[in-house]
Amino acid sequence: DDGATPLFIAAQFGHLEVVLMLAEIGADVNECTYDNRSSPLSEAALRGHLKVVKALVSLGADLNVRDKAGRTPVFMAALKSRLEIVQTLYQLGANIEAGDCRQRSPLWFAAQLGHFDMVCLLHQLGASVATPDCDERTPMDAAMAKPCHMKVVWKLRELVAFDEKMFDSVRHGRLEEVRALVRAGARVNQVLPQSDTGATLLFVAAERGHLEVVLALVGAGASVDVALDNGTTPLLMAA
Repeated sequence: DDGATPLFIAAQFGHLEVVLMLAEIGADVNECTYDNRSSPLSEAALRGHLKVVKALVSLGADLNVRDKAGRTPVFMAALKSRLEIVQTLYQLGANIEAGDCRQRSPLWFAAQLGHFDMVCLLHQLGASVATPDCDERTPMDAAMAKPCHMKVVWKLRELVAFDEKMFDSVRHGRLEEVRALVRAGARVNQVLPQSDTGATLLFVAAERGHLEVVLALVGAGASVDVALDNGTTPLLMAA
């Protein structure tokens, strides 16, 4: 017996009405299995049951719950390249960077599995393409381990170079370059891969006093509310 509840099983097989009925009579939407601590939300995400995913979140399911291996619902959806579910979980507030117990991010695993579209989506949503696992292997290293995934390798090389160009332009206050890169699709909320505190491009511009670059990033959607692990905000950094 793995401890799967009736609600878990209903979520696993995509039975939306059963999930809603069980929740209405008091079933816990966050109760996990005994064996690997899998949640109903993670199971629905893995299986591709979008309506069940939305319902569970509306009923209070933990968006960032982890199983025994440290995998979140986003992680499980990425394993099967469930693009719409990852997009939905992100829009609902899920952390798309959260890695497993070996620090392998959803994008890292998508690269290893050769999920080209998932790699592109996660990057578009703000996930880093350079974050290594606990053995210092990057997503590109993971993709290169399998010759059949060269399309992903080339895309990762392109994205890494693009992100590095954006960082360099922000760091040196090159306003027109920043604007051009934003128009080309650069991510203004990307977390710097070298940072272990959660610093974004806005922190770099603020710290260096590049006012016009700060304004350009904010105008393009950069979050002014993001804070480092120690609570520092871009505003405090600039002060």
